[in-house]
Amino acid sequence: VLRQRHGVDLNWLATGEIPPQQLDYEVLAGCIQAVQEEVPNIDAESKAKLILVLYKDRMINLQKENRGDETKRGKSSSSAA
Repeated sequence: VLRQRHGVDLNWLATGEIPPQQLDYEVLAGCIQAVQEEVPNIDAESKAKLILVLYKDRMINLQKENRGDETKRGKSSSSAA
């Protein structure tokens, strides 16, 4: 329930260790492409930082969308009962 409602990782809860995240290559590729198109002439370090910020932001938004979808499915399932 904690994981579904709040995104809490059970391994972190039990051990305090943060598991490595897997990269979403599609999201990463989109971030790289956006930076290359919008600011092609910045230095590599700035480009890397910008890609990282965009990637983290997109992943947070995807997690929120997924939690919203789970909530909607839960409501529709419970209302159908």
